[in-house]
Formats: sequence, C-alpha cells, structure tokens
Amino acid sequence: MRTSMSVIRLALLISLFLVIGTKPMMAQRFAVKTNSLTWATLSPNLGAEFIVSNKVSIDLLTTFNPFNFKDYSLRFVLVQAEAKYWFGRPFSKHYVGALGLFDNNNFKFKDDYLKGDVYGGGFTYGYAWILSDHWTMDASIGLGVVHYRQFKRKEDESYTASPNKVGTSIAPIKLGLTFSYILK
Repeated sequence: MRTSMSVIRLALLISLFLVIGTKPMMAQRFAVKTNSLTWATLSPNLGAEFIVSNKVSIDLLTTFNPFNFKDYSLRFVLVQAEAKYWFGRPFSKHYVGALGLFDNNNFKFKDDYLKGDVYGGGFTYGYAWILSDHWTMDASIGLGVVHYRQFKRKEDESYTASPNKVGTSIAPIKLGLTFSYILK
C-alpha cells in the first residue's frame, strides 16, 4: 500500500513538472483534458496538451485507480506522453502520434494477486471534433509494444524475490474518448 501511494505521488509530481516545464513551449493554446472511457472503469485521469508548432502538440496524461472492492482490486498508476502530428490545425480533425507509457499496478482477482509494472510505446491515430470555441472531443486508438514484469501469487503465499511473469508483447496501448477544454 505504501509503495503504491509513493508511486502515485511520484507520477503526479512528474506530470506537474512536465506541465510546468513545457509551458514556455506553448504557442497559442493549451488544453486540459480527461478520457471518459477510463472514468467508466472508475479510474480518474487528468491531462494537458500543449501546441508546440503549427502541426505538433504534446499530450501528457496521468490515470490512477486507488479503489478496492470485495473480490477484486485494480490499483494502478499510468503515465502517458504522446507527440501528435495534426494533418489540419491542432485540436481539430485527423492526427497520428507516438506514445510512451509507464504503468505500476497491484491487482487482485479473488485469491490471485499480481503486482508489477508495464512500460512501452507505439503509434496512435485519432480524430478530434470541435464542439465549441473551448471544447473538443477526440476519439483515439493506439497499438504498440509493451514489456511487463509481474509478481504473481495466491492469497496464502508470499511474493517471490524476482518476477515470475516477464514478457514483451504487441498490445493495444490507447483507447480514448477524450474531452478537452482549450485555454486560449
């Protein structure tokens, strides 16, 4: 519990420094955003996106889930950074992106426990609709390569000294229906 709270604090602190550190790069606009699909899994998330040129923006998003339920727990912290190339002007229409991610997790399914981390990267595609002067909605999907390390155990066992489930695979790395508020 203490380690996962430390990871949450570290992820939020890194996101804050990234947001503050990229502010001088901001051209005309910057957006605050949230992915509604991850809210559907009871996973609060908050992000920021900065325009850095006429066709490029940088998107930073942090998602976490601190909740426990009777037979399962999906505790995790996910940090994603994405560089997007817009085919039109930023925050509207088609874009492609390069995404990097890091996830620290601690899952429980009945009497099975998994604790570990995932990191990886890949490519994304998205489309953004302008809803008003300040609001946009964007749908996105991504595919990439992830590397994972998991410590797996049963309820009555203790964790092993080294991960007992390690691997690399091609996986979906992003699925989003994101709402953004643009600050001009």
